[in-house]
Amino acid sequence: MVGAVGGGNCRVEGTSITTLTPSPIMLTECHLRLASTYQVAVYIEDSNNRTDGSLYFLKTVTQPGFSNGFVVMPMVDGNVTVVTLQFTAMQPMGKAWINIIPFSLASLALRTIRSSRSTLLLSCTCSATPMSVMSEQNSMGADGCRLSDVMIDGTAKEFALEYCSLAYLADYALMVYVAGAAGHDDGILAVARFVTPSSNQFELDPSVASGITTNGASISLTSTVPGKLWAFIAAQMWALGGTACRHIGVPATAQLQTLSLSGCSLTHSQTYHAFVYVEDDSGLGDGTLSEPIDFPVPGSSIFVTNPSVFGTPTQTTVAISFESPTLLAGLVWALVGTQEDMAKLDSVSIKVGIGAICRINGQAISSGAHTESISGCTLARGTEYALRVYIEAGGLPGTMSTPTPVLVPTSNGFAEAPTASSPTQTSVDLSFRTLGAGRSWGVVVASADVGLVKVTTIKAGTGAINGVCKVTDQAVPNTNVNMMSFSSCNFVMGTTHKAFLYVEDGNGLGDGMLSGPVDVVLPPSNTFDVAPFEERTPTADGAAVTLTPALNGNLWAMITSDITAKTLAEIQAGTNAMGGASCLAVNVAVTGGISYTHAFSSCSLTAGNTYTAHFYVED
Repeated sequence: MVGAVGGGNCRVEGTSITTLTPSPIMLTECHLRLASTYQVAVYIEDSNNRTDGSLYFLKTVTQPGFSNGFVVMPMVDGNVTVVTLQFTAMQPMGKAWINIIPFSLASLALRTIRSSRSTLLLSCTCSATPMSVMSEQNSMGADGCRLSDVMIDGTAKEFALEYCSLAYLADYALMVYVAGAAGHDDGILAVARFVTPSSNQFELDPSVASGITTNGASISLTSTVPGKLWAFIAAQMWALGGTACRHIGVPATAQLQTLSLSGCSLTHSQTYHAFVYVEDDSGLGDGTLSEPIDFPVPGSSIFVTNPSVFGTPTQTTVAISFESPTLLAGLVWALVGTQEDMAKLDSVSIKVGIGAICRINGQAISSGAHTESISGCTLARGTEYALRVYIEAGGLPGTMSTPTPVLVPTSNGFAEAPTASSPTQTSVDLSFRTLGAGRSWGVVVASADVGLVKVTTIKAGTGAINGVCKVTDQAVPNTNVNMMSFSSCNFVMGTTHKAFLYVEDGNGLGDGMLSGPVDVVLPPSNTFDVAPFEERTPTADGAAVTLTPALNGNLWAMITSDITAKTLAEIQAGTNAMGGASCLAVNVAVTGGISYTHAFSSCSLTAGNTYTAHFYVED
């Protein structure tokens, strides 16, 4: 049977026909390709065997789909020696073809599936096809670098490809094609992209091994394998210095080695970058270039430690201390200014004195520890300024300090922060302890007015609750605990107010310290000893609720159709209350400690609905 597909069970030869009744013929193990059209040839003749019968062709189309696929897409881990891959096919029986081609031949249209082991895994709708993979077209290496017609099942598989003759730092595609057991081109082709590593790398990354000077420094490193290396210091990617400031193709030993770079003619206070490149002995330019190595050259004069404020600064003078190990005669510039201005300074603007409130201008210094005084300042007490210091030697670029805080202390302050005690509806006491004798002011304001309190307003007494809840210019005789009493305040009960204290010395210059806000917590004027509860089951007419107030006072109540909490004003006004006046409690006198039952009536409630009773009690 010329051209017939499948094995012996996929054909019938010379079968006798003994009846005219239609009888089925089953063809199996035909290994048909999916989504394909076939012709079933049927030939019949009489029993005389004269080949004079009739031939019929029946068209049949196999179902669409793929004969195999991937449960786990191929994952690859490759170098120039061995490429290892793993995948899991979908079918319990099938075949696989695996080979490696240059990625450029498989990269027309690759759809990302996911990422694993830093390798991009892709399904392929590209120039490579199942047939090109099955025919090993463009495949790399010898027989050990490709697998063809390999039987697989639905379990995880791992293969190692060898003798692939791959180049370093090259981009490849691992082609994996899986099909059903028939081995047609109706399966799934996937590609796992990988890039081979460089021919040499760094076991120990390059780093500066010795002190950096304008002459140069040393760099230490360890390469992965013996080879060659190059090293230089660069500015804007141009190598600096002469031949002693670079290494060109010198041996890389695969052991810790130190490269000396000298005669580099570097500039003080500049940061350069050093680079090291290493490869194997083949000289193919397929090695590893290091990340830029920071190469900060110190200034002509440097600080052993950052300058600091010496002693306590005053409004007119700031003393500073620093130490410089320079052996050359040097100069110092020092400025005190606002924090914002000092943050902007550089070596040019500090010499000009930009933003300076007071400064030292190019004063000569020698090597060693220094204490210098900056005079002529006009600093405000309690305001934080900043100090910047710049030193240089020999007229060469030097070193700028980081900003150092400068704070002139206030003329008086708090040794213990104020605390409130014994608040009532009309008064409150604040206790405090100061750093010295002087004068004090106080004010109690509403919480919403906290942002308006300043030294000028507290001394003027503005913003006080009811205009009278303040204390003005009270003497502070000593550093013992002092008391400030506020009266006639008429506080709103059940509210938190804010108190402030301000203290200064006795000179009246407004250069003292303002406290932070102190909570003055006023309890409610009345509350419930026993919270309201239903006396009996409510009806459509209304409900009865019993409560016990803590003190003598007055009660307001209402019923609403929602559960939202209501404000004091809403309860007193009966806002959105059910029913009429008989379904409210308005200014009802109650007695402290005595149970009171309020009957709500004519409320027009609906059976099955939920309502809420709201109560407010005050003295």
